[in-house]
Amino acid sequence: MVTLNEAFSLSNNSPLESFQLFYEELHSSKVFINRIRRSRRMATQNTN
Repeated sequence: MVTLNEAFSLSNNSPLESFQLFYEELHSSKVFINRIRRSRRMATQNTN
């Protein structure tokens, strides 16, 4: 996971490009977390 500060310091890009990089990281991790939660919810429903 790239923090916002890291995205700024790592890249020689414009701040906008750095923010887009950060946002994409954040979004992909959210999607991943939601997928895990969804699969857990499915698992609990199946046992009931």
